[in-house]
Amino acid sequence: MTRVRPARPRNGCTRTTGRTSIVIDGSDGEILGADGDVRYALRRGPGEVRYFGPGEVPLTHALRNTGERDIRIVVVELLT
Repeated sequence: MTRVRPARPRNGCTRTTGRTSIVIDGSDGEILGADGDVRYALRRGPGEVRYFGPGEVPLTHALRNTGERDIRIVVVELLT
């Protein structure tokens, strides 16, 4: 499980496969590219499930929590 506290970015990660993201506790956030620039803003709520195919999120990225509550997400990578 990934936990990102408010006003803090999660350490970056590199993913090369598709994945499913299951939100346990949601909030507002931003996806950052490898260079630290904001790629896009997001708002996720508890129980939300999303599939991300290869290339949908920058290969190397980080999540910064811009909300007031922790973000907790379970990520299931789909290996081939």
